[in-house]
Order: sequence, then structure tokens, then C-alpha cells
Amino acid sequence: MKKRWAARLLCAAMSLCALTAGAGAAPADGVVTLKADRAGQELAVTLGVNDVTFNVIELYVAYDKTRLTPSPELTEYLQPAYDAFMSPEGWMTGSEAVDAENGVVRYLLMAQGEAGGSALDSEGFFTAGSTEVKLLRMRFTVKDGAALYADSIKLGKSAGAVNGVVIATKDDDGIDNAGAVRIDMGAAAESGLTPGGTGEGYFGKKPGADTGDGSGSGPSGGGTGGSTEKPSDPVKPNDPAGAVNFSDTGSHWAKSSIETLVSRGIVNGYADGTFRPEASLTRAEFAAVLARAKDLKLEDTKESVFTDCAGTWSAKYVNAVYQAGYVNGTGGSLFSPDKNITREEIVTIIARAGSLPAGDASAFSDAPQISPWAAAGVGAASKAGIVNGYPDGTFRPKADVLRGEMAKMVVTMLG
Repeated sequence: MKKRWAARLLCAAMSLCALTAGAGAAPADGVVTLKADRAGQELAVTLGVNDVTFNVIELYVAYDKTRLTPSPELTEYLQPAYDAFMSPEGWMTGSEAVDAENGVVRYLLMAQGEAGGSALDSEGFFTAGSTEVKLLRMRFTVKDGAALYADSIKLGKSAGAVNGVVIATKDDDGIDNAGAVRIDMGAAAESGLTPGGTGEGYFGKKPGADTGDGSGSGPSGGGTGGSTEKPSDPVKPNDPAGAVNFSDTGSHWAKSSIETLVSRGIVNGYADGTFRPEASLTRAEFAAVLARAKDLKLEDTKESVFTDCAGTWSAKYVNAVYQAGYVNGTGGSLFSPDKNITREEIVTIIARAGSLPAGDASAFSDAPQISPWAAAGVGAASKAGIVNGYPDGTFRPKADVLRGEMAKMVVTMLG
């Protein structure tokens, strides 16, 4: 039971801590496989597992940033996603964080669902047998003229996972050795190791480094990796729009919406004078934005119905939007506050908050990729003009929402 408890601590902390396997952790040989396939300028890397019973996998995937760029829709999750209200038949939740500066993607995959259900055992663990179970597929764009090598994809590392992988297993103290991961570049690699190597692939701040790591922790900070600075205090509601001249929004398409929300005290910028409209934002950060936008009553407390929000700055905002019926958790009494909010999540929440009539999402060419629980919200938001698709006809439901996009959506919702 200690392993189970430790694993759930990891789930609750999300991106704030890592589970460390005990000194007696049994070595493993390729229980996780990363298999790469290339088609033209796209590199697809599929993550699969076999011969392991687990409830948490934390994995760091390093990519050669001189040759590869993460696609806008980086990750396609291949197992049914669990949502206590919308998709109780699912069993897995996943989140990713991209450290573009160091060329590393951090994945946190959790077995979450109804214990004893069709996928999980009575203790909430998932078993992958000898036949590989594919969990997700990540996609990268190969830069023009770039050749790929055997180490263009490899294990990264972090301060909490020095070997690049941590697996909470049922039958031992966990796995944290690099031998647990097998990387197969196959025909995608044109030759052996990259001349000169591709660096350490270290996620976030290296020990002794001067730069910060982690995500902004203020109510409307954004992005993963990079600076840990908090946004400045919100602009007072009676400040006229445009009174704050952010250094990075002058020519941005969402400039007017950003200024509108700033003038109402709903969002704010950073101490360095930026707004960072192209940075992503988390579920907790959007909860704070929505609570302000809807002028919800906030209780001065750090207690929360969600175990992973208790004691955090976001508790009062998450409590408010939950009590208003705008948001749900991600299962197992969790809200996943530090997970980047996706396009399908945010429009579902906005549809509830705006009491929008149902719409049809089938016009989008990637409609089959929209989660069943989000289809009505995507259709409603599209019908109301709150969100549009991309020029190629897609909606990209699993893509992260950017701060500029969020500003436009909220302003449209408010009317």
C-alpha cells in the first residue's frame, strides 16, 4: 500500500514532484518502448508498454531540437481518457510539458478510473501483458534538410528523475532505471549517433544553473519551463483599456481582447512588462480567469474538494468555478491544476459558463478526435462564434490553449 500512497502523491503533485523508486527497485528491460516512424517531414513516436503492472509513469523524452520541432498537436493519447462525469469508462489520464529550450517533453501518465472496472484491478492498477499496449503517439516536424540519427530521440532527465523514467508498479518498489525504456528509431534514423551528440536533454533547471524551472504559479501565469516569476498584480478594473502597454502584444491579433480583460481586472501581465500571448495556461490559471470574469464569490480558504488543490493559491478559484457548475475534476478527487488546459476542455467550460445552446462539432475534419464528453461544448462554442477551426478544417481538440486565444474566447463569451 505504500507504493499506492506514494503514487497518488505524485498524481496530486502533478508537475511539482516526482516519485523515486526505492534502492531495491528491480531492473527492467524494455517495459516501455518508444518506436519512431517517419513519413516525409513528420516523425511519429509511439509509446507502448508491456509486461508491467503500474498506476503512474513519468517519462522524459529528449529530442534533437536542431533537427526536430514538436508539432502543434504534439500528443495523441491512444487509450480511453477517464473523466468521472463525462467518460467514467476510461482508465487513463495524461499530461505533457514541453521544455523547448532544452528539447525535452515530460509525460505524466496515470491509471485513473473505476477500480475493479474493465481496465483496472481492485487497487486501481493497469496491467500490460506480453502484448504491447500503446499509450500515446507524439509527433514532430523534421526541419528542412535535417537528417535523423539514432540519438535524435532519447531519454531526457530531470532533478526528480535522473534516469529519465519513473514507474510506480504494484509488485515491487518501482522502476527508475534507464533500462526500462527501449528506443527504436528503426528506419527513421539515417545513420548512427549524431556527430557531436545532442546534449543531456535535461528538463528545466540543471543543478547549479541560474535559470528558473517549472510553470508560472500565479493566477494567470502561463507556459511550462522557463521563468518561475509570477504575474504582476491585476490591473485595477477602472483602468482604461490600453493603459498597460505590454511589450509583446503590439501587433498581436488578440491585442484588443487582452486589453479588454486587463481593463476589467480579469487578467494581468508579468513583472517584466510582457503578457506572453503565445504561452499556454493551466487548468488552475483558467479557473482564476473564469472566476473573475463571472464575478464569482471567493472564499478566503486553501481548503478544496480536490486533493491536489488543497493548500494552493488556486483553491479558492477552483472551488468557486466548481460550485458554480462550470468545471469538473479529472477523476479520483483530482483537478489536475497544473496540467495545461486543452481546446476541448476550455470550450466545454465556457459553454457551461455561458449557458450556450448545444451545437454540432461534426463539421471539423478531426471531429472523431474530439472526446465524446466535449463534442456538445465544442459545437456550442463554434456555433456561438467563440472558437473557430484552423484553415485546414481541423479543431485540434487536444492542443493547448494559448493566453491570447483564451483572452479572445473569454471576451466573446462576455459579449
